[in-house]
Amino acid sequence: MSKTRKTPTAKRPPGAAPERLGINVPGSPVAGRKLAVRGPRSAELIDLLSILNDLLIAAMAAAYASGKDLSAPAFVFAREACFEGAVIAYGRCFVSGQGTAGRRPRLLEDFVAELEPELRDAHEYLLHLRDNRIGHHIAGSTGQLGEVYFGVVSAAANAINLTGVQVAVDSEYADQALMQKLEKLSEALRGRLGSHFDRRRAELGDLARSHAKDILDAVHGDHPWQAP
Repeated sequence: MSKTRKTPTAKRPPGAAPERLGINVPGSPVAGRKLAVRGPRSAELIDLLSILNDLLIAAMAAAYASGKDLSAPAFVFAREACFEGAVIAYGRCFVSGQGTAGRRPRLLEDFVAELEPELRDAHEYLLHLRDNRIGHHIAGSTGQLGEVYFGVVSAAANAINLTGVQVAVDSEYADQALMQKLEKLSEALRGRLGSHFDRRRAELGDLARSHAKDILDAVHGDHPWQAP
């Protein structure tokens, strides 16, 4: 009977704190103070922007996986790294996100359903790759082949000359055509998601204007505004 494996608490290795990379929409404000917003509306906006960020990362990685910058033989594994990174970032868009568990995959799946059949098929295959090969290897589904063998140098009636033990593992290489489709997927989904994101931002702004007293109390009380 197998036991459930508990994931240990991870600690960052000693060293300087890493730099941070992010998106601020519509750009960093000129104001010196911030009035934080809390509640489901805030969590949804954070999640939507997180998805847009992942879609952008996926598109950039796909562009390098299928482009000329890494086409030289010396960059063969860098190209594969971009391919796998693109699939991981794209697949991450379809799992529960920051504070709106369950809404992220449903929202994007509605957008995917509006796309042309070729892109919908590419979407399904990308998630298959994410789940069965790149995120982790699933026996029989991974596309990875492995072999252990001896090389037979010569074989006479009473004597065989073999090499040492050979171990080989290989997987399908970066699929350029699939990466080009991923770029198109990312662009199409970013357009739809961006429009949805803008509507939600506008709704929150309108809501704030209709709750001016609560906003004033939050600013003067130096605490976040709990958006209804």
